[in-house]
Amino acid sequence: MAYRFEQGESVEAGFRRIADEQLGKIVGRLKRQRDGVTTIHDARKSLKRLKALLKLLRQGVSKKDYRREYETVRDAGRLLSGARDFEVMPDTLASLAAVSEGLDKAAVREVDTALERAKRDFEQGWDRNQAVDEAVEELSASRKRFRKIAVKDDFEIVAKGAGKCLAVLRSQGAHALASGHDEDFHEWRKSAQLHWRHLKLLTGVWPELMTARLTMTRALADVLGHDHDLAVLRHFMDQIPDSELEASGRRSLEDGIKARQHELRREARAYSGLLIIDKPSGFSERLCAYRAAQEKIAALDARHAQIQPDEAGE
Repeated sequence: MAYRFEQGESVEAGFRRIADEQLGKIVGRLKRQRDGVTTIHDARKSLKRLKALLKLLRQGVSKKDYRREYETVRDAGRLLSGARDFEVMPDTLASLAAVSEGLDKAAVREVDTALERAKRDFEQGWDRNQAVDEAVEELSASRKRFRKIAVKDDFEIVAKGAGKCLAVLRSQGAHALASGHDEDFHEWRKSAQLHWRHLKLLTGVWPELMTARLTMTRALADVLGHDHDLAVLRHFMDQIPDSELEASGRRSLEDGIKARQHELRREARAYSGLLIIDKPSGFSERLCAYRAAQEKIAALDARHAQIQPDEAGE
């Protein structure tokens, strides 16, 4: 089934189903196709979905259960992070070269060569099989525990959890735009991704009304993701010795990154302006109202389905 609470599904049932589906998907794929880059990438995405689910229901489970399973999922993600940055940076560099006029082509080649060398060095020191084995063992145990977690079956808890995370998105966005620091934009990106996953989980309460916000939040998360990738690339460049990257080429790339980030951050400000119109408390209240309305509609539909043809014609 989909990564969302279905209409008519209780909070408790949805929590257990979604967690079990995501953990089953991760463990199954890691056991079957542990060598694939796509497998690791998909596993890490499912782990992020699990963390989002836990944060949404944070007040609906015990502190002990929340902390234990959140830390398990977080640590498994770190085990599988591997060479993620080295896989992304070449694409980031190529994209930068494609959209930036006057970029030093020799410098692009020098950084690309340094990336290839760094990726080889990292992979030689990373035991992929051991990392996968540890992740599978921990997540298999977590799957069994998830099935037994006591969950408060109260949608208001879910709605308030989504509202609290929206509040974080709003505050981190304001802070990042004010400071301009890469680290602050990275935190904003994580809160945007979290809000987007919460919207996916809650789309079932009223799909037609949630889709526009879901699309806008995904756009914000994507823009901030590109910004973060450029920050990671710049950090990598800082570690390249001058003997391997000429000063003029380094300046050309740094200027290109700065200009591209300026464009991306202007886009992020625009998307954010549309999303923060909603206050967290109002957003939570509206989710509860959507849920209540959908339950009434479902009850009416069920009642109409029971009406016999001759009754309908009277």
